[in-house]
Amino acid sequence: MNYGHVGFVHNNLNKIFEELSIDNSSKILFKLLISDSKNNKKINQVMLKKIIPIALLIINNFILSYGQEKSDHNFNFENLSLQDKMPAKWFRCSKSDYIITTDFKIKHNGKHSVLIQSKVEIADKVGCISTAIPATMSGDTITVKAFMKMEKVSAPIGLMLQVNGEGYKVLAFENMMQKGIKGSSDWKEYSVSVPLPENAETIFIGAILSGKGKLWVDDFSLCIDGKDFRDALPKEIKSIKVVKAKTDTIEFKESSNIIIDTLDVQQIKNLDKLGRIWGMMKYFHPVIAQGEYNWDYELFRILPAVINAQTDGLCNLTLINWVHQFGKFDLESQPQAITLPIKMKADFKWTENEELLSRSLVLFLDSLRNAEKVNEHYYIDFAERVGNPIFKNENAYTDMKYPDAGYRLLSLFRYWNMIQYFFPYKYLIGEDWNLILPEFILKFIQASSEIEYQTVVLELVTRINDTHAQVTGERPLALDISKGLNTLPFNVRFVEKHLIVAEPINNKLAKESILQRGDILLKINNKKIDELVSEQRNYTPASNEDVRLRDIANNLIRSQDTLLFIQYQRNGIVKADTVLYSHVSDIYKNREKKLKPSYNQLPSKVGYIYMETLKRDSVDFVMKKLKNTRGLIIDLRCYPSDFPLSELGVYLMPSSADFVKFTRTNLSDIGSFYFDNSNTVGKENKDYYKEKVVILVNELTQSSAEFHAMAFRTAPNATVLGSTTAAADGNVSYFLLPGGIHTLFTGIGIYYPDGSETQRIGIVPDVEIKPTIEGIRAGKDEVLEKAIELINQK
Repeated sequence: MNYGHVGFVHNNLNKIFEELSIDNSSKILFKLLISDSKNNKKINQVMLKKIIPIALLIINNFILSYGQEKSDHNFNFENLSLQDKMPAKWFRCSKSDYIITTDFKIKHNGKHSVLIQSKVEIADKVGCISTAIPATMSGDTITVKAFMKMEKVSAPIGLMLQVNGEGYKVLAFENMMQKGIKGSSDWKEYSVSVPLPENAETIFIGAILSGKGKLWVDDFSLCIDGKDFRDALPKEIKSIKVVKAKTDTIEFKESSNIIIDTLDVQQIKNLDKLGRIWGMMKYFHPVIAQGEYNWDYELFRILPAVINAQTDGLCNLTLINWVHQFGKFDLESQPQAITLPIKMKADFKWTENEELLSRSLVLFLDSLRNAEKVNEHYYIDFAERVGNPIFKNENAYTDMKYPDAGYRLLSLFRYWNMIQYFFPYKYLIGEDWNLILPEFILKFIQASSEIEYQTVVLELVTRINDTHAQVTGERPLALDISKGLNTLPFNVRFVEKHLIVAEPINNKLAKESILQRGDILLKINNKKIDELVSEQRNYTPASNEDVRLRDIANNLIRSQDTLLFIQYQRNGIVKADTVLYSHVSDIYKNREKKLKPSYNQLPSKVGYIYMETLKRDSVDFVMKKLKNTRGLIIDLRCYPSDFPLSELGVYLMPSSADFVKFTRTNLSDIGSFYFDNSNTVGKENKDYYKEKVVILVNELTQSSAEFHAMAFRTAPNATVLGSTTAAADGNVSYFLLPGGIHTLFTGIGIYYPDGSETQRIGIVPDVEIKPTIEGIRAGKDEVLEKAIELINQK
């Protein structure tokens, strides 16, 4: 038996269970129940349906017998996959900055351990190995233990324990990283514990390395209330939850059966209507919200009729007959009154257009808006305490590297409707979102290859103008691979409207390069930089121009080639030469970089705090060290690796102060976003820091860093200095598109207490100062120098 990311994935039973209505936990038990791993027997669907009633009678005895299979979970890594020699039933979950391998020489016990080793040192990325166990046991507390060995680890290691419920909802989580365990040490057993919720479905355990160094891990164990989890009492099986959407999974598994070569004006208009109505039905129809239909497949079933409708009348008739197929629903008798101030109303103007829709469709959609709401939605949930949307039960169809026409339309409709109802800044996009859908229908149809499809997805995502809205994949996307993994051993950035070679990433390779710090790049392979920027603009998601240029700069110097012809300017003289590029792995390995200290005392008794390395549990120590300084600089030109907002805010504030408001939507009024009360920072503190506070920001200040800047600028004598930030604040919401594409957007609205905007505007500095070409050439930090100057002014 095998299991993967969300439970067992038994090779012999995948197709059967795609047709069955069984929740995750029950599915796991039935697979075990009807499988004979030694004889590899298969049971057909008819027989399986006959077995189900009997299964409930004997399942408890089965679970107990299953508990005796002590070696099944490969906790000691002794069983290796034939394909990649990694421990069977474990998977890597890391960025390319980490190497994860089986170590045959260094181990705690047995023949093997797992080694996680960094190639680069980036604080917000991690290397991790993990496995999943079905939560079929009962108890109060679950504990994971493992032996770990460290060598020159620069950032805290983690032992992960995560408990998920239905729809991947995280119910409990702990990773030990707040303990700050790092450095070098021999084998030692570590453990973490969390409560075990009754509605748990899947348990994830694993080991985490962040930053630089080597981490070996071996001999995991899992306990319930102090006993081996396989000896714990099984959950009481009350019923099998029937979700019909999970049973309808076969008909279009290989293809949508939709073939479209081109579209005329009428067909685009038809598909525009279908995409809107399909999305509104998905989120507002109570029967669909309960998971009674596979809504992806229902799209494929109606598509041929809509595409072939030759007039508006025929299309509208097709659509009204279609929407009535999915059951009747009651209207809300007493709609829930929401008394919070509203920021953005849901957009239903298109549903009232009788020139576009028939009278009967207009009336139906009006009643759909007022349909009785469900308490739990099959496709949407909201994060606890935060409230950003969690998109559930969305299939990425990862096996389809190049999805067919039907699946490409599904991708467009899915994305457009998620933005339509759940993006808090839809009104700030800068254009009418209603016009985007018909514009992109033909683009998605005409995408004739894997790269073209991914490119048009990226173009669509870019249109929402949100820095968070990046496009990645479960596997490296062809689009990203095509850009190449060769680059320069320098950072580059736009300064004074020129692309400048900035600080080295790898000093050794930088010294060997023809280029030098401060060079102005004019052409790459005979293309002007302005021309290259123009080509990238429509495919670089960003909230404002500064951050768009930030990300374009990094893409411009990527290549599949190792030699590029570059024209550049140095000291007023234009030069041209063939420049050697290096593979990114060579640039980042063995580079001479140390983690920047979290605090320092600069000349003239100026205190300095670097937020990327400042931890919550060290704030008291740092502020005591900097208590008697003449002024304090808080550097947010980075991403905080921790969240010390409250801890540091106490020292900066004489009393609590409002600094932020949020907007969110909810199941009672999907698509409308409401303000909640302001949040505060600080508390009564007579001994707060009374000297000048200067907060440094630039285009690297994004999301959490912007949130911290908003809070800290409320301090007395605080000045924000630098340049406009990335303008993408707020928790993000992730979701999946066909072809294994992952993307995201900012999921909650972030505003100042007076309701003024931060999205697309950013944190605007009180004093603007930007680096100059001359300063970069000289290796100066002009923003930091200006901050010291401000503090030293009387």
